[in-house]
Amino acid sequence: MQHAFVQFMGRTLAMLMASLFLVAPAAAKDSPEGGERPATSLSFFYQFGPASGQEDAFFKALKAHTAYRKEKGDPWSWQGYAVLDGPSMGDVVVVSSGHTWSDLDAYDASMLKLGLPRHFADNVMPLIRGGRTDAWTNRVFSRLSHWPEGTVADKAMVSVYSVIPGKERAFRDALKTVVQALKKGGFTEKWLIQRTESGKTGPVYSFVFPGKRWGDFDPKSPNAYDVVSKQLGEKKADELFQTFAESTRSQLDFRVRRIDWMNTGGRQ
Repeated sequence: MQHAFVQFMGRTLAMLMASLFLVAPAAAKDSPEGGERPATSLSFFYQFGPASGQEDAFFKALKAHTAYRKEKGDPWSWQGYAVLDGPSMGDVVVVSSGHTWSDLDAYDASMLKLGLPRHFADNVMPLIRGGRTDAWTNRVFSRLSHWPEGTVADKAMVSVYSVIPGKERAFRDALKTVVQALKKGGFTEKWLIQRTESGKTGPVYSFVFPGKRWGDFDPKSPNAYDVVSKQLGEKKADELFQTFAESTRSQLDFRVRRIDWMNTGGRQ
């Protein structure tokens, strides 16, 4: 099977550029259009799923916990997404974006003061598969992304790439060159690029492609490969995509859908 990054940027698919991580569609704060915004920021993720036979009770408890966070004035804005396929199908991913490590100090204190961890542990955790959650932190690269202010990912295609140790520089250099060509060539699709900072065996890159409906992911013309090859030449474009393929050891693609009621509506 042809490497997905090559397909996306390739001749046949217009929607693939390589998606890093899962789900930081809420990172509009990091839009490359915002000149005063930092080049990078952090997104904090949690992933968990219902225990077998507890699906209804799980979502009822999660909905009540979301309402509790709103009532208590959770200072961070959290958005939930349902994983629709892949090995984590049925899981929920929750993300808060646009942060720094320093933000975490104040937030840890406020969570405890508001009783948010205890409420989750008492009401949601008993209904979670295996009684545990996965947590990780991604760094969002605004200047490598095209995520205009106000972008909302009602649906998204996500691709996660595990980069071979020692080959990250080649991967990043190729990625920067491709992104520069896409932006110079006026490629209009939106994408978000992230790298895992902690919580995963790295280096791991994720690419998120948003849409309002699934039809938004149908192939388009010109696609990414067309734009890059026009800017750099077909030989150079092929070399860049080959670098992606040779720099990664695994790839996971999956779809997610925004859970409308799972938004705490905090200030950040």
